[in-house]
Amino acid sequence: MKRILLVYAVSHAIQNPLGGVAPPSGLTWIQKALHVNGFDYHTCDLSLAKDRWDIEKIIKQSVTSYQPHAVGVSIRNIDTSVNPPRTFFPFLKDVAQTIRRETHVPMILGGPGFSLYSKKCMETMAADYGIVGEGEASFPALLNSIFSKVESAPSVPGLIVKKNGSFHEIPREIFSGYTTFGKARHAGIDYDAYDKIGGYYPIQTKRGCAFNCIYCDYPYLEGRQYRLRQPSVIVDEIEDLSKTSALNHFFFTDSVFNFPTEFCQSILDQIIKRKLNIDWTAYVNPKGMTPDLIERFKKSGCSRLEVTIDTLTRPTLKSYQKNFNQGEIFNADSFFKQFDIPTYYWINLGGPGETKETFVRNLEHLDRLTHVTKGWVGVGFVVLPGSPLYDLAVQEGRIERNGIIEPYLYISNHLPNNYSEQIQMFAIDHPEWFSVFDMLDIDYRQMAMKIINEKIRDHWPMQMAYGMKRKEKYLQGDLPIMSHQMYQDRLEAKQRKN
Repeated sequence: MKRILLVYAVSHAIQNPLGGVAPPSGLTWIQKALHVNGFDYHTCDLSLAKDRWDIEKIIKQSVTSYQPHAVGVSIRNIDTSVNPPRTFFPFLKDVAQTIRRETHVPMILGGPGFSLYSKKCMETMAADYGIVGEGEASFPALLNSIFSKVESAPSVPGLIVKKNGSFHEIPREIFSGYTTFGKARHAGIDYDAYDKIGGYYPIQTKRGCAFNCIYCDYPYLEGRQYRLRQPSVIVDEIEDLSKTSALNHFFFTDSVFNFPTEFCQSILDQIIKRKLNIDWTAYVNPKGMTPDLIERFKKSGCSRLEVTIDTLTRPTLKSYQKNFNQGEIFNADSFFKQFDIPTYYWINLGGPGETKETFVRNLEHLDRLTHVTKGWVGVGFVVLPGSPLYDLAVQEGRIERNGIIEPYLYISNHLPNNYSEQIQMFAIDHPEWFSVFDMLDIDYRQMAMKIINEKIRDHWPMQMAYGMKRKEKYLQGDLPIMSHQMYQDRLEAKQRKN
């Protein structure tokens, strides 16, 4: 039986030390695909590493003890997705070089981050092969082709390989067997370790997204048609996992959990019927929220909702290509308050169509939200290949088509000159709100690392306390209000120091 080492190329210690941890999700499906196709696998999870030296140690131990016949590297994301974006290509290069020092078996890249920047990743990591798009069918097919010693480049959907100095690509295909593929295979993921650092079980209920948010890459990566798993199988998976370790928190990793609504309800009804004692979190859309649906959320164990509304003015809701309106945002907010479900709001100002007037109105509208457990204000959007924003950026002459090889941040040219100062002053007056500008404050960083190190999942009281302390520091003159340029300069200085 051929042995495949799966490397999860994510490191919260290096890439996103303030953003918590994200256990492998897509890899649980690749593990399932390898298992049903007769391969042995071992997963090397770099997200559990403490630092750069620990990453090298984990890779070396995995290769030495397992002696793989091939290595698959899963790349979840390639940048921080905040203003300004910082790429992870140096980290990925280090990972690849460490692997190469230990073994020279074929290296195959995959994952959503790879699918967006496949050629850049291939060159940076000097990989042998890559799979763009879903890998459940293509990855085992490629391995079979490699091990059968086919001389020419194998004909596998989604394959990318460098041949004679240029890239040879085969169009990808949607994995049609997803809906009947059963449960993901979680064996090999150390969920006990994730329990110690505030992690969660990732649960995917469907693939595809029917929405058209201007910045999003989900429709490009997964298609626009929903492919729905069977609710009973999903809840079987949840029930099985709830019995395997101390970890009892689940994150529905869908781009939007509550659509289609009837499908979402059927999953919740199964959880309620089986009386599963779990906690869960998900990204939700304010459209279609009703007291009946949110009561199901509450009864089934919802411990937090993450609401990615991004904007609140009518013009920018339209330019962001959102499928909901202002009234639906405030209605949903009132229902969240009625059932007292902790709610995180994600706002991204300065996107396409943002003007001085809409920027000011957006900040004013944030005061109308009555149930903000935590709010986050970002600025601009990273332009992702395959998103509508990519086409807009090309049309506006900001980037060249097919010329983007590293993250480009799209910020409206019509923001107020002091937009960064306005955001910081809003946060100072609203202790439940945070922004990218907080990330350089030592008190914020200490709080975030305490949350991670002490696995404090319900951490909003700590964040509120930080927000109050932030205002006190400002009144005492100990908190500088940064311009956009000051923020960038301080961030770059910090990165050089690191």
